[in-house]
Amino acid sequence: AFDPRVHFALNCGAKSCPPIKIYEPATLETALALAAKAFCEGTVAVDPSAHRVTLSMLLQWYRTDFGETDEQVLRRVADYLGADSPLSAQLQ
Repeated sequence: AFDPRVHFALNCGAKSCPPIKIYEPATLETALALAAKAFCEGTVAVDPSAHRVTLSMLLQWYRTDFGETDEQVLRRVADYLGADSPLSAQLQ
């Protein structure tokens, strides 16, 4: 099955793409989780007063990999951020 977190591990060369890192099979799950969390923490912005969420172009380019609806995409981003993230709470 395809894991959309791979988008956070690959670099397309664009300014909005994540940095290149080396991944090892033994630590891949943890590394992908950390890459997804770090990328979302650095690129997701929430404006509660305007009811607006701004996502990275990467999430927009590969939108269907993260969900079929806006709600699914936001839920997935919240999951990547983790329950302890203030941003995650704002996306719920």
